[in-house]
Amino acid sequence: MLFTLLTTSETGVDFENRLTEGPNTNILMYEYFYNGGGVAAGDLNGDGKTDLYFTANMAENKLYLNDGALSFRDVTTLSGAGGRPGPWKTGVTMADVNADGKLDLYLCYSGALPAAKRANQLFINQGNDPDGVPLFKDEAAAYGLASTAFSNQLYFFDYDQDGDLDGLLLNHNPKSLPILNPVKTKQLLGQPDPERGLRLYRNDGGKFRDVTEKAGINGSALSYGLGLAISDLDNDGDPDFYVSNDYEVPDYLYYNNGDGTFTDRLGQQMGHTSHFSMGSDIGDVNNDGHPDILTLDMLPADNRRSKLLMADDNRSKLDLNLANGFHHQTMRNMLQINRGDGSFAEIGRLAGVSMTDWSWSALLADFNNDGWQDLHVTNGYLKDYTNMDFIKYMEDFVAERGRLQRADLRGLLEKMPASDVNNYSFGNRGDGTFTDQTKAWGLARPSNSNGAVYADLDDDGDLDLVVSNLDQSAFIYRNNGKGNHYLKVRLEGAGGNLAGIGARVEIRAGGVTQTREQFPNRGYLSSVEPELHFGLGDAAQVQSLLVRWPDGAVQRLKNIEANQDIVLRRSEAMDRPEKKSIEPVFVEVKSPLDFKHKASAKRDFDGELLLPRAYTHTGPWLDENGRISNRELWRQVLAGGSPSVAVTGNEYVPASYPRLGKLSVSIDGKPLSELPESLEKIGKIKAAARADLNGDGAEELILAGEWTPVLIYEYVGGKLIDRTEKYLPDSPSGWYNALHLADLNGDGRPDILVGNQGLNNTFTASKARPVELHAADLDQNGSIDPILSYYDPADGKRYPDATRDELLGQLAGLRKRYPNYERYASQTLDEVFPSWPDETLHLRADRLETTLYLSQPDGTYGLAPLPAEVQYAPVHTITELDYNGDGNTDLLLCGNDSQEKQRWGKSDANAGILLRGNGAGGFEYVPQAESGFRLRGDVRSVVKMDDLLLFGIRGEKARAYQQQRTEF
Repeated sequence: MLFTLLTTSETGVDFENRLTEGPNTNILMYEYFYNGGGVAAGDLNGDGKTDLYFTANMAENKLYLNDGALSFRDVTTLSGAGGRPGPWKTGVTMADVNADGKLDLYLCYSGALPAAKRANQLFINQGNDPDGVPLFKDEAAAYGLASTAFSNQLYFFDYDQDGDLDGLLLNHNPKSLPILNPVKTKQLLGQPDPERGLRLYRNDGGKFRDVTEKAGINGSALSYGLGLAISDLDNDGDPDFYVSNDYEVPDYLYYNNGDGTFTDRLGQQMGHTSHFSMGSDIGDVNNDGHPDILTLDMLPADNRRSKLLMADDNRSKLDLNLANGFHHQTMRNMLQINRGDGSFAEIGRLAGVSMTDWSWSALLADFNNDGWQDLHVTNGYLKDYTNMDFIKYMEDFVAERGRLQRADLRGLLEKMPASDVNNYSFGNRGDGTFTDQTKAWGLARPSNSNGAVYADLDDDGDLDLVVSNLDQSAFIYRNNGKGNHYLKVRLEGAGGNLAGIGARVEIRAGGVTQTREQFPNRGYLSSVEPELHFGLGDAAQVQSLLVRWPDGAVQRLKNIEANQDIVLRRSEAMDRPEKKSIEPVFVEVKSPLDFKHKASAKRDFDGELLLPRAYTHTGPWLDENGRISNRELWRQVLAGGSPSVAVTGNEYVPASYPRLGKLSVSIDGKPLSELPESLEKIGKIKAAARADLNGDGAEELILAGEWTPVLIYEYVGGKLIDRTEKYLPDSPSGWYNALHLADLNGDGRPDILVGNQGLNNTFTASKARPVELHAADLDQNGSIDPILSYYDPADGKRYPDATRDELLGQLAGLRKRYPNYERYASQTLDEVFPSWPDETLHLRADRLETTLYLSQPDGTYGLAPLPAEVQYAPVHTITELDYNGDGNTDLLLCGNDSQEKQRWGKSDANAGILLRGNGAGGFEYVPQAESGFRLRGDVRSVVKMDDLLLFGIRGEKARAYQQQRTEF
């Protein structure tokens, strides 16, 4: 196994974050009671070995010196850096605050305590005693950092690029989020609250001064910050930062303006975020040179816990939050991929990292030294505070008693279910996805873990793990990795920033480019050692290394041997180089259409809780003449050939889904009286095309839709004959939205590109484990009840997707069978519905990928690969281009879907995917910064008009793009 858990007797680390619950100290009195403490790693005594500091919420903090060979000794008392006894210690940071070459310690406090007991401490390193023990003195007041706020952690960085370290203090409001309205929200956001809000401190010659409001940062009481990550997100040389906020308060994405101020651009750069955002980290997970953002939330990975802990959708609350100026949120981890143009595509579900339960620390690091950053996540909450049965019990308890008394707390706490879950580790596959390696790497053991760091504790070239636990000894994991090479980089900065915090290092080795940034605050309430680690795989040499220092100076090295520690010095760097900008191919211009689509205001799910998605939110439709229709009736007329073909009907009917309006196919204006059997019991047809697939001069009809395969028909003797098996043997069913036929491989025959849901969604589907829909009038009330089901990857069993409240809200007759959430949570589909009525319609989807079928020499069609970015979101439009004039067909794919179930969240990661074709059926993704497309919303039609591309977007104004770059 990659990791081995070392015992306390082996390491000497006996730290345990022990909580003592009582009438005044419990989760019901203080909601952050189980949030845990942090860990800091760094060389405090200058002996070249990494030491460890742990914070305990109520017990004693611990400082351990590394004596080598993974053996540590407790020097907390001798060092004088233990902090005050008692509650409530939170985060810890190691940094050389006074630039004397020695790491200092900053300790944060919070809790429902008097202000004096919350005063943060800055322990300045005074040097070592004769035994090599570092001695510390609290000088927080002298430095202006003795804040009495409800603090989680202080982050040191040089935001104004003046050569010294400034501080960003992450605070939180200890009280639950109140019910807000737009007026109240505006009032609160306009009132600075230094005790609860975010605080920015500028270092003025060793004295830190609060410049929060002057810098444009919101420091109001609407602050529930649990995590903060710093990075140069737009590669302009200035550090930006991301704040993870709990509850409905939106996260903040602050971009550095380079003039001492920041601007929150979350709403412009991200489509949605985590709901209860917790820990976070920033790193380049796909090795494209742009830092990506990972935020954690609380979504369990298995069916049972998900149904026990997930609250019901509340669209009214979401609408109120949006009216308050908040952002779209969904309860799951989010992986925000940096597009390189300042915006982000959220692909956590596609990447396989969206569900890790109640999570705290996110660490992006290369644990197996293969050249790709992996992910370690701590999680756990001592009690299942959000267990739906407990919430119902507490609501009933309070309703019966009138109000909650302090004497009632013990009984309520005993009713709260305990929780022990595993932490998670994911290996980076190098293709934009991760695989769960928790068991394979030896990390699967129950715990309630919070802060965590990585560090090469034994100096063998791989990263070990240190994890802080509640009511359990800390984990020290030794990394046993062998075979792969590595490079470790230490930075010697200048002036007041000796660790080079903010520096960016890029290496090229083994055909892979990797990027790291020197921002040591990582791992939830924690900080890692100020050293950059690169795994190199089997590459024995680094071909090139480029470091950009915080002041913009650069340094280049070549042909560096692997498996060593190197030191980079600011004094050896060169002046700032000129930046090269990319001219985008397309630019947005004013639309010639003065039109805004009016979206339906209907809430489909209010009356039909079991609908898999909303169906009244369509359009707008643009034709090639720029004409617009808001029509709700789906109709596709396939002109340009003989005979003319029209496909109509098959539309959503309220209370009848998936039984739809009758499908009609007309030939030369005459409806066919008889349709093929394959069109009788079918899902919703959403796309149609016609083309001569076999070269016989007659055109075939191709159809696709939701819960349907790609279907191919020949028109023979006045009838449609199903020829799907002839062209697409074993054609999989999908949730198809679009069809496009064109000769993409140059063989003279049309190929088939079908737009599907994509892989960045709640479900996975295959022939063996499809997504399924059973539909019948199950309660005999005259309306159809659609039951969506899926296979849980955790155990391979098939479960209904509906929550208990959704199911009972539509099928009240099941209430006696499922009087509580626990009874329902583990029920498979066959247990909930052991039999189905004879008239039940059974549909399935086996494939969710947008798919390219290329014509084969034998007349059939075969699968061809597409770039991963195509699968980021549903594809609804496919447009042919030749933007670079090379004679090969290029493609523009657009789509998204913002009207899915609230608990599924928006699918909005398609900003206009431009694919460059090679003429042989192969396609390459053109990055957004190069293509220039920054489309947002649900694109439903694209039309080429003269030299413009016009986009019809649901509920938005028509947008237009024009090609400006013609030389390539």
